[in-house]
Amino acid sequence: KLKWIASGNGIVVGVNKADMIYYRGGVSPGKPTGTRWYRVPGRLAQIDVHGSAVYGRNSAQHIWTSPLGRAGKAKRGGAVKKLRYTGTWKILAKWRRLPGALIVCSTGGAGVWGVNRAHNIYRWIGRGWQHIRGKLAHIAVGGTQVWGVNKHHNIYMHLGGHKWKHIGGKLTNLEVSESNHVWGINKAQHIYWRKGAGWKRIGGAAIQVSVGMSGVCQEDRGSARRLCQSQE
Repeated sequence: KLKWIASGNGIVVGVNKADMIYYRGGVSPGKPTGTRWYRVPGRLAQIDVHGSAVYGRNSAQHIWTSPLGRAGKAKRGGAVKKLRYTGTWKILAKWRRLPGALIVCSTGGAGVWGVNRAHNIYRWIGRGWQHIRGKLAHIAVGGTQVWGVNKHHNIYMHLGGHKWKHIGGKLTNLEVSESNHVWGINKAQHIYWRKGAGWKRIGGAAIQVSVGMSGVCQEDRGSARRLCQSQE
């Protein structure tokens, strides 16, 4: 059972109530739900994945990152004898600590962003964190967009620089895919998907949702499962 889950390209990762870290093995286009969970060394309270790395924070709000690597054996094939891999991605657990302290850390094509205990917003710029004006309790990074919700469950989309646009609706947390599709959960644990200028409710209930190339995954009262394959 997981308390936090994140869906990437060919990998799904998560952490449980004991802050143990897992990735889902066997994830592929033909088997998007994968085959089993693998535990990796380390402890995180929250985790996210994008590209070739995972980012997260532990119970002390320290920020950690690890690269991903190919799972499975490599074969030589094709006329030019290029290496092709039979497996998918795994967390290499080569952990590196970043400076600062965050309660939420999110990564995507738009970079690595986070919010701290005071709900201040930060963006990683390679050697340190850039403070972005505004206050958020939760933040999510997509391909080119950054969204967040504040402590009053108001929703905001980043417009660039220090500018934020208020979006109608109320959510407790949300997620943005690499294709900038936005999903979210409200305080009643209803699931919503951003469609046009409004929100479409999806059946079921969850406390957290993640959207990636591996599909849409939800965390439902401590039991992570895949919600659907479409609408990434």
